[in-house]
Amino acid sequence: MMCFSVGRQRRLEEELKRKKDAEEKTPCFRIRRNMAAYEMEEGRRMRMAEREMAARDAKAAEKGKKKKRRLEEEVRKEREKMRKEEEEKRARAEKQKLKEKERKKREEAAKKRREKEDKERKRREELKKKKTAKRS
Repeated sequence: MMCFSVGRQRRLEEELKRKKDAEEKTPCFRIRRNMAAYEMEEGRRMRMAEREMAARDAKAAEKGKKKKRRLEEEVRKEREKMRKEEEEKRARAEKQKLKEKERKKREEAAKKRREKEDKERKRREELKKKKTAKRS
């Protein structure tokens, strides 16, 4: 019984193989097989193209980010430079203000000294006049 079923199984397998071989030789099967291979290849090409596009987009985005960071850095440096310039300007103005204050103080002191000297001179002259008036 076993032998019969094994032989039958073999015959069925061989028959299936012959049918498959015969089917593979038909133009319709070849066209379908070629179409499937073409579609697989086309799918592979599309995936590769998508991968390349994604890589290009990522590279462009990274380039854009770098440019943005560089611009931000430039803006930050420019602001820092402007802040320093303003600080220096303020310091110069303060220094100038102090110089002006000192100058005014000196001028005021000189003016008071001159007035005092003038007053003293007038007083001396008055005394001289009184002395000369008494003598004569």
